[in-house]
Amino acid sequence: MKITVAFLVAISLCVQSFRRFPTPTSGRTIVTSSSALMSSPGTPPGDDSISMFGGSDGRSDKPSVSSSDSKPSSMQMKIMALKAEAAKLRAEAAEFESVAAQERAEAIAEVFRSFDTNNDGEISLEEFKNGLREYLVDSKVDYTDQQLARVLRAFDDSGDGALQLEEFKGIDAFMKKLDELVVEEKDQAIQAQFEAREAAEQAKLEQAKIDALADILNDAPASGSDKIVSLIPYLFPLVDSIQYGIYMFSKEEGNPIVSFVVTIYAIYQAIPFSGLFAFFALSFLSGNMRLNRLIRFNMQQAILIDIALIIPGLVGGLATYCLPTFLNIPITQEMIATSSTLTFLLCSAMIIYSMISSLLGIAPDKIPFISDRVQQRVPTIDMFDKDGMFIGKDGQDDNNKKEKDKEDKGED
Repeated sequence: MKITVAFLVAISLCVQSFRRFPTPTSGRTIVTSSSALMSSPGTPPGDDSISMFGGSDGRSDKPSVSSSDSKPSSMQMKIMALKAEAAKLRAEAAEFESVAAQERAEAIAEVFRSFDTNNDGEISLEEFKNGLREYLVDSKVDYTDQQLARVLRAFDDSGDGALQLEEFKGIDAFMKKLDELVVEEKDQAIQAQFEAREAAEQAKLEQAKIDALADILNDAPASGSDKIVSLIPYLFPLVDSIQYGIYMFSKEEGNPIVSFVVTIYAIYQAIPFSGLFAFFALSFLSGNMRLNRLIRFNMQQAILIDIALIIPGLVGGLATYCLPTFLNIPITQEMIATSSTLTFLLCSAMIIYSMISSLLGIAPDKIPFISDRVQQRVPTIDMFDKDGMFIGKDGQDDNNKKEKDKEDKGED
C-alpha cells in the first residue's frame, strides 16, 4: 500500500514538471532585424525587418503550418498518458483500501463473535476478560481484572458496561490500551513511593521537633515530689484569705489549728511587701518550662485565686457606701462578718479541691472561669504547631476543627 501511494506521488510530480515547459510552436522563430531596432519610435517594423530563421527573404526553409491544422505533440501525448495512468492507479488504490477495510471489519466481527459466548449481541465484562485472556495466554504479563475492566470502560462509549460491535476495536487496540495502563500504573506506583518517602521524612522531622520540645517543655506525668511541690503555691492565696476568716477564727480562739493559722498570717503580714514578692516569684517560676506542668499550673491558678480575692473587697467597699446612701440600708457588723466568712470559705474550698486533685496527680482544672484562663497560660505540647511555634489553646482548637473537617470531607 505504501509503495502504491509513493508511485502515485512520483507520477503527480512528473506531471507538474512537464506542465512547466512551454508547448512547442509551429517551428518558427521570429527575429527582429537591426533595421527594426533602428526605426524611428512609433513606426511599426516593416515586413523587411522580420525574417524567418534560416533565410533573409522572410521565408523559412521549412513550410509553415497553420494553428488550425496542428496536432498534439509527442510531449503532450505523454502527459495525457501519465494522467490517465495516475487516475487508474488512484482508482485501484481506493479499491484496495476498500477491500482491506472490509477485511478488517470482517476480522473484527469474527473476533467479536468469539468473545460473545452467549450470542446476545454485546460483550459483557466477564466475556471480555475471558476472551481477551485467551489471546493473552502466551503473554508474559499477567494482567489483572481491574486492568481489563479499565480497558473495557475506555472503549465503552455508551457507558452501559458492555461492548457492542461498533465499540469493539480489535485485539491490537485493546493491547495498546493495556500497555498504556501498565505504564500509567507503574508511574503512579513510583509517584506513590516517592510521596510515601516524603511523608515518612516529614513525619520523622515533626517527631524530632516534638521530642525536642518535650525536652524543653516538661509535660510528663507528675512524680511524687512534683505533687508535693505543686501544693506550695496555694499557701499564697490561703494566707491572703485569712483576713476574711478573722470573724470565724475569733469564735475558735482555743483551737490549736486556728492559733497556728493566725500566727502564720501575722508573720506574713509582718514581712514588708510579702504579698508582692510572692506574686512576682510565682509569676517568674511559672514560666520555667522545665518544671512539671502540674507545678506551673498550680502557680498560675494560685495567682488568679489571689487576684480574685480583690473582688470581695471592692464589692464590700461599694456596698458599704451605696446601700446606706442610696437605699437607706444600714451596714451591720453581722452583714460584714457573714460576707467575709463566706468569702473565706469559698476561697478555702477552691484551695482544698486544688490540693487534693494535685496529690492525685490530676490538674485541678475544674474551677469556673479561673481554670480556663490558666489552661491558656500554661502551654502543653499540643499547643505548639508543627514548626514549634506557640499557638495557644485557641489555635489548638482551630487545628482540631480543621482536622475534623478534613476527616468529614474524606468520609463524604
